[in-house]
Amino acid sequence: MLEAAKTFVQAWCEMQSVEAVLLQRVRLTHTRVTGDSCTRYDHELIGQTRDGELLPTLIAGIPYEELRDLNDQFTRTDNELVAALDNALRNAGFDGWGLKVYHPKGKNDERRIYAPDPNPPKKHLDSYSEMAAVVRVDVA
Repeated sequence: MLEAAKTFVQAWCEMQSVEAVLLQRVRLTHTRVTGDSCTRYDHELIGQTRDGELLPTLIAGIPYEELRDLNDQFTRTDNELVAALDNALRNAGFDGWGLKVYHPKGKNDERRIYAPDPNPPKKHLDSYSEMAAVVRVDVA
């Protein structure tokens, strides 16, 4: 039973690691093509565990410390797997800003389709000739 629990804990740890990275990197935002009504879709891949324990901490013949360590491992993520998956998703273009899901207009909707300008005009700063002052500092 203990060996099966160790195998399960390793698989659970990997599953939680994958979930953590996917929820951080892949976000869905629902937007109408007219530009209004943006909502974020919160998805859940793994349900909540109860009391945070896999095994009871009292099993005859198995030291308490080993059971406690196994239960502690059950709630952790695999940092190496997290880093590898996060880098792979980032390199594939998932920057964490998410994916947008566009919904079509309704049949009687006369509004134009909204699309943000990919090359917005640059803001030019005017010279500040009005009320300009010259300050002279003499150092002795």
